[in-house]
Amino acid sequence: MNYWPAEQTNLDETTRPYDRYISAMVAPGAKTAREMYGARGWVVGNETNPFGFTGVHDWATAFWFPEAAAWTTQQLYDRYRFTRDVDYLRETAYPVIKGAAEFWLDFLHTDPRDGTLVVKVSLAARGDGGTGWSKAWKINFWARLLDGDHALKMLGEQIKTSTLDNLWGTHPPFQIDGNLGATSGVAEMLVQSRHDYVHVLPALPPAWRNGSFSGLRARGEVTVDATWKNGAADTITVHPGSTGPIRVKSGFIAGRYRVHDEKGHEVGPHRDGDTLTWNATAGKAYIIQNEAAIDVTAPAATAPDASFPVDVAVTAIRRRGERCPRPM
Repeated sequence: MNYWPAEQTNLDETTRPYDRYISAMVAPGAKTAREMYGARGWVVGNETNPFGFTGVHDWATAFWFPEAAAWTTQQLYDRYRFTRDVDYLRETAYPVIKGAAEFWLDFLHTDPRDGTLVVKVSLAARGDGGTGWSKAWKINFWARLLDGDHALKMLGEQIKTSTLDNLWGTHPPFQIDGNLGATSGVAEMLVQSRHDYVHVLPALPPAWRNGSFSGLRARGEVTVDATWKNGAADTITVHPGSTGPIRVKSGFIAGRYRVHDEKGHEVGPHRDGDTLTWNATAGKAYIIQNEAAIDVTAPAATAPDASFPVDVAVTAIRRRGERCPRPM
């Protein structure tokens, strides 16, 4: 959890100790998988230590978590998705991921009632309470559900009730998971890329009316900058690290927009709803400009089946051909 924000916030170099730590658990984890579960691959529970402990510990309410190996290896695969480093995938990530997968191939059983392996639990039923690390999880959850308001609510709860005066996250007395997990949640509110496109401002809360960010990373080796005004994206700049197709998604793309490179040359992307696709060149910058603002005014509440007025204003926010400042 502490490494969740590493790739998105462009701190890839900080992940090497994590890679070494997870890789070091494979050998003792294989012994635990074989002797405790009769399975191939490797496993680790919800608690370990610097000496390679991979068994279960003596906390009756929380010792059972054989999913930890599969969970921790997701970070390794995500690093490959962000960097596209094939040598890293081949030499470091894949052997560890393969072993974690082999354990679950032996350990999972299909539910005969519906053929599924996972039961979906409503996030809302869990409520908004919890420790600092729990609230950090929920910031990320609500951001992934594209609910910026609720993500911001959880961020506020994190700061107000689960953060000390010195800005440490509480458990108590202190657990860094809350700090770094919340950082990841904010990044998820601004950029998401777990699918095959870069989604910019996917969970922007209305309270963040104006703002900007630069240097966030997306899977596919893409760096992203953006500004927004009056709750809508104004400019999005993407910096691809490799040549090939790129897909960018944002709400304003369904309206009027302009795409050009850092030299002002027009780019003719294919549009599908609110998503643009074009062939990008590594090392170039591509700027997507919003050319229209839409403002909707409606009553905050109304009675069932009642009519009510709605005002919609569409305003041009820049002339066609007007350029943004060149990216740094």
